[in-house]
Amino acid sequence: MKKQIIYLVLALLIAASSFGVVFAAQDSTAEPKASSDVINFVRDSSTEGTVTLSHSAIGYATSLKATFVLQEANFNSSTWTNSPVSPQYASKQNSTFLGSVKVFQITNQKQYRVKVTLTDVVNGVTKSYSIYSPTI
Repeated sequence: MKKQIIYLVLALLIAASSFGVVFAAQDSTAEPKASSDVINFVRDSSTEGTVTLSHSAIGYATSLKATFVLQEANFNSSTWTNSPVSPQYASKQNSTFLGSVKVFQITNQKQYRVKVTLTDVVNGVTKSYSIYSPTI
């Protein structure tokens, strides 16, 4: 638990520095146009990897949701498939920020990344998109 708190604090510090801004699709409404996201994935051991997410919506969101899917590929391959490991989830209501730390079981026989699908509801408008962690 202490390690997860440290990862979350690091993610928050990175978010504060505005590193890794991801822009959502632009539309002609007065709705917010972008959010700020920071994602990291580290190998803690030969059997565990920890992903940290720092997601800031532009505007007050009635709902913030994140779905974490572990993806795997053979070394020296660019073909990614979803791992048989179950997805993990995080959510928050009535906020502008969602921070989360998740631990996945991994092996030394493959390379891994985490696909995170983010869904925000701001002013009644739902925006959903995916981001990817670094590969480990």
